[in-house]
Amino acid sequence: MLRNGASLLGWAFLPHYATKFVLEIYYGIAYGGRNRPQPGTHTFFRHYRRTHATLVLGYLLLTICDAYIQIRENGDFYQALGIGHDASERQIKTKFRRLAAQVHPDKQTATIQTAPESVFVALKIAQDTLTNPVKRFAYDRFGPQMLSWENCATIKEYLYTGFQATSPSYMATAIMMLALGGMGYLDWGKFWRYLGGGSLILLEIYTLTRPEFPRFLTNVVNPVLSFIPFGKTLLPFQMLELARKIALAASIAISQLGPSSRNERTGHNEIDEQRLARLEFLSLGNDMSATRLLKMQMAPFNDDEKALAKLKTGMTRWLHQNTIRADPFVREAITNITESENAQNEAEETSNEDDETRRKDHRGQLRSSQQPIEDSPSHDSAIDDIT
Repeated sequence: MLRNGASLLGWAFLPHYATKFVLEIYYGIAYGGRNRPQPGTHTFFRHYRRTHATLVLGYLLLTICDAYIQIRENGDFYQALGIGHDASERQIKTKFRRLAAQVHPDKQTATIQTAPESVFVALKIAQDTLTNPVKRFAYDRFGPQMLSWENCATIKEYLYTGFQATSPSYMATAIMMLALGGMGYLDWGKFWRYLGGGSLILLEIYTLTRPEFPRFLTNVVNPVLSFIPFGKTLLPFQMLELARKIALAASIAISQLGPSSRNERTGHNEIDEQRLARLEFLSLGNDMSATRLLKMQMAPFNDDEKALAKLKTGMTRWLHQNTIRADPFVREAITNITESENAQNEAEETSNEDDETRRKDHRGQLRSSQQPIEDSPSHDSAIDDIT
């Protein structure tokens, strides 16, 4: 319990202070104490985020290793008897007889004590539990706590009692997460946190209700642990205990990683707000200075309304000519309109020329189809009238 409390306390304080300490060392080496990134700058937030994420992930790995070492130190009945998880009842009894011959209280003398009496008692409890199929099923899934369930005699009763023993912790965790989420403490990574909690509940239900060990444990977890030096294969209840600690550590790690990203965005927002406030202050100062200079320049015309009106008209014309018409967008719009009008005029002139050409051709065809009398002036006028 004290070990778990120290781990949670370390999660609360260690990553933040360790990040500051590592950054101080890094800045001292990389920048030599000069021109180092200051808090509030983009470079500082980038360095802080990467260092903090690395330390949090490293501490998460350290927490998982510590949880595994703690489980290995606690041991189990199979480890106490020195047998495998698939040992038969005959193998268990044979191994117990050999150990009992060494540690039985009757075999001890007053001068030579090879083992205390408690060792023999523990071996006897382990042998009695593992040679009983029902108790062995319950022990593999719930651990030593099943020894206190004296009223249970069947697998169904052990499962019912086991669910009653584990469900309050899950309910308390769910209530705590909902309460912290309602207060805004668990907004970042909410999806992954609930996904991990739901997956853990499904894993526990599957592990407790299966008649054999989960394939994930026998085919993946234990083969990997067997290759690790001083590694120890896990029973289902030990796997669930490790999974709970990993889920808790990962949830805290997500909470630790979230604030660094929020602080970075908040830091950028604060910097932008400061810059905007400064720009607004400078713009206001320039506007006040321009207004004051304009009043000073127009002071001689205050008593002469005609001169003041003429001055305003001239200033308006000047603004129109030099400011509005000089604007690139206005000039582009004027150019486009002018080109469009010129193209339209050219199209109309071309159309008129084509119509005149067609009329002349038609007049020539009519003249060529008439008698020689068509050369008379009256005939020409008739042709013109027809045309």
